[in-house]
Amino acid sequence: KRFRTKFTNEQKERMFVLSEKLGWRIQKHDEAEVAQFCADTGVKRHVLKVWMHNNKHT
Repeated sequence: KRFRTKFTNEQKERMFVLSEKLGWRIQKHDEAEVAQFCADTGVKRHVLKVWMHNNKHT
């Protein structure tokens, strides 16, 4: 079983801001921005995608 990812408050904050901006989904034309975000925050793309899906109603 995979371990649960522990996000820092800063990571959560930045993921929330990005998600609001992208409309809570990752589309093809946002790919470059998402890749840059992942490089900056150290959050993998797939982890970000799952986080977006799990948090879009909060």
